[in-house]
Amino acid sequence: MPWTLANEDNWNKTHRFGGRIFSIGRLIMIAAGAASPEVASGALFLTIALVILVPSIYSWRLSLQEKSKTSP
Repeated sequence: MPWTLANEDNWNKTHRFGGRIFSIGRLIMIAAGAASPEVASGALFLTIALVILVPSIYSWRLSLQEKSKTSP
């Protein structure tokens, strides 16, 4: 995201947070592997949304917080 690339602190925080989200997604997919194909496919789409949207929103919020600190 442009706001992540524009700030090194945002980049570092987002990637640390994203790593945790990916780990959670990995656990969801491992658990879904023991379920029926319908549940597993639903878990796949949920996990994809989780690992893309949550870190993106987190990064955007960090960007807004940084802007509010620097604006007069």
